[in-house]
Amino acid sequence: VSARIAEDQRLAQALGATVLCGPMYQTLGLFTGQGPTNDEKEHAAAVIRAGAEAAAPTGLVLALEPLNRFETSFINLTEQALEFVELIGSPAVGLMMDTFHANIEEKHLGKALEMAGIDPLEIDALILATTTPYRCVPATSRAIPKSKIRPRRASSAGA
Repeated sequence: VSARIAEDQRLAQALGATVLCGPMYQTLGLFTGQGPTNDEKEHAAAVIRAGAEAAAPTGLVLALEPLNRFETSFINLTEQALEFVELIGSPAVGLMMDTFHANIEEKHLGKALEMAGIDPLEIDALILATTTPYRCVPATSRAIPKSKIRPRRASSAGA
């Protein structure tokens, strides 16, 4: 388990959290100019898998958050995140959708939410605080555990 994930888990448990969310798959702001290689994906998956194994007995779920291209080149899209969750293969790993990032990256936000198995009524939205322009305050924080992610549907040609 990486030292960062282990420390985050310790703090989450001390606070009584049940979900640890974020882009724990890559150092933020580190850009190679290309997407991750298969070796990089495998290595990141192994680290997160070990973190999930350590967290599972406590009931803590690790929820991976896709970010926009200005913050990472590892996972930007819902489809990439779902593939990575599958690669990790742990019931203690899920997906956290942030509509700020998804709105930048996804061509069709509604389809991305559907792909992740999110009911539109359960969307984690950001509320713009009226006192400070451009300041966003999370309204809720809710992760979608792997067990609730709907299987991807096969797309038909031309759809």
